[in-house]
Amino acid sequence: MDVLILSRKPDVPSVGRLFEEFRKAGHTSVILEPEDENIKKSSCDLIIPRLGSFRFEESLVLLDWHDRRGTPILNRPQSLRDARSKWISYLILREEGLPLPESRSLAKQALPKQFPYVVKKMDLSRGEGVFLIRSAEDLMALPVEPEWIYQEYIAESAGQDHRLLVTPDGLIGAMKRQAKPGEFRSNLAQGGSATAFTPTSLEIEIACKAARVLNLDIAGVDLIPSRQGPLILEVNGCPGFDGLEKATGQNIAKAYVEWAEARIGAKG
Repeated sequence: MDVLILSRKPDVPSVGRLFEEFRKAGHTSVILEPEDENIKKSSCDLIIPRLGSFRFEESLVLLDWHDRRGTPILNRPQSLRDARSKWISYLILREEGLPLPESRSLAKQALPKQFPYVVKKMDLSRGEGVFLIRSAEDLMALPVEPEWIYQEYIAESAGQDHRLLVTPDGLIGAMKRQAKPGEFRSNLAQGGSATAFTPTSLEIEIACKAARVLNLDIAGVDLIPSRQGPLILEVNGCPGFDGLEKATGQNIAKAYVEWAEARIGAKG
């Protein structure tokens, strides 16, 4: 199998692990940036996008081209678009009856004066562009954006969440993340810590359904505990898994290889 890993950051651990595990399994793997002129010339059996926020839409246009040619892509471009947009993904998930914190799309001047609550930029991840608004002073200091996502603050989650890496059909791995002292965001990129975690059957069911309705082959689904039960905080179509491997001791990259072998069908 010839595998193209699409990434602007080849040194990111998850990218290197995918490259390594596909090679170890006897496949050909290459890491290319979206701007590489060889991409449109290359013929491959599978593309695995590992994309961040920088020039995200331009990268998806390239994936659209490969998608129209029939190249298998682990998480097709439209699914990545939907997952990347916090508001679009919220609307899709809500329509399917999945549990989520109350959220609205609002301009800064329309944000409530009753505190606390969380606001998020529309299309960032890794805890970036997320603010806890506790007071009028916090609201005044908020940067100007065309729109914010207002989200109710779930105090009982106490700076923790559960990251489940799933396919539409089942769990790959899970970890509990805890924010560092003084921080409400539990993302590892924001200094949070992680430990191995065994999710409940309900959490697995919710996470798998979220991947299914967003048409994601593999997804990172963040859940927070609440008095109403587990709530979906975010669904990531290009989830990092270095922290998950470290927390659980699982070979997550190998799970990607096994997924590809089961669906593409070629071994070695």
